[in-house]
Amino acid sequence: MNKESYLLTKLECFLIIITLIIIDVGPIPVTAFGLLFILFRRPKWFKELIDHIYLSKHFDD
Repeated sequence: MNKESYLLTKLECFLIIITLIIIDVGPIPVTAFGLLFILFRRPKWFKELIDHIYLSKHFDD
């Protein structure tokens, strides 16, 4: 795993979180529903994303 991939993943996560914050200002709590989906369904893509972030942690020096 290279440093560029790690930084790209962090940037994608940051942009998605910022987008959810902007959308969540409206009348529908999108972030809460997304969290419930992740908690109950435990999607494989979420675990892979977390693994990708934490396995690349050595680039954070």
